[in-house]
Amino acid sequence: MTESNGVAIGQRGLVLHDLDAMQRFAQMVLASELAPTAYKKGSTAQQVANVCVALQYGLELGLSPMQSLQGVAVINGKPTVYGDALLGLCYASGLVEEFEVNVAGTGDTRGAVCTVKRKGVENQIVRAFTIADAKRAKLWGRAGPWTQYPERMLEMRARGFALRDAFADVLRGVISAEEAQDYPTEEAREVEVTIQETPDEQERKEQPEDHSDGSSHEG
Repeated sequence: MTESNGVAIGQRGLVLHDLDAMQRFAQMVLASELAPTAYKKGSTAQQVANVCVALQYGLELGLSPMQSLQGVAVINGKPTVYGDALLGLCYASGLVEEFEVNVAGTGDTRGAVCTVKRKGVENQIVRAFTIADAKRAKLWGRAGPWTQYPERMLEMRARGFALRDAFADVLRGVISAEEAQDYPTEEAREVEVTIQETPDEQERKEQPEDHSDGSSHEG
């Protein structure tokens, strides 16, 4: 390992030992054309902070700096990991004994089934996500990936559920970016509005209406 201007360089690239090195690296990334668009929002300080937080989050999961930039996505204010990076983290742990995803069935029962077996654990983890599930979640037919690559999206959902259940300690609660993108930003709520009447308004309602024109007639 060598050092250049205080930043260590290892076999897999830069080694960020402290916050100063991380900030310098973030500035370099933002000056390049490789920074994800999502990180280039706000002031310069905010952009540097965005990159640094993504780097830190990735490091905690075991990703290298560049893997963090490409694999970590912030969805609705929460850090998530793209599906392929999610699987990569599990493989990197050395704990995956079996992994398989298949799509089968017809009609609404057609869906993806993901089977995962963890080393040292006797039972397999099997999770499925069908077209019926997607319809219940109001995902089926939605514009975007659910229309362009529907079976791939079924696979990603089944995969995410299986991997999170089998490798909760490896993934530390992180969910896939593909799943997080499907969650609404705000839950729709019905608000009942009650208009309170003043005592004067209530009194006027209770009094009979006077239809006279106010003039007097002598007979």
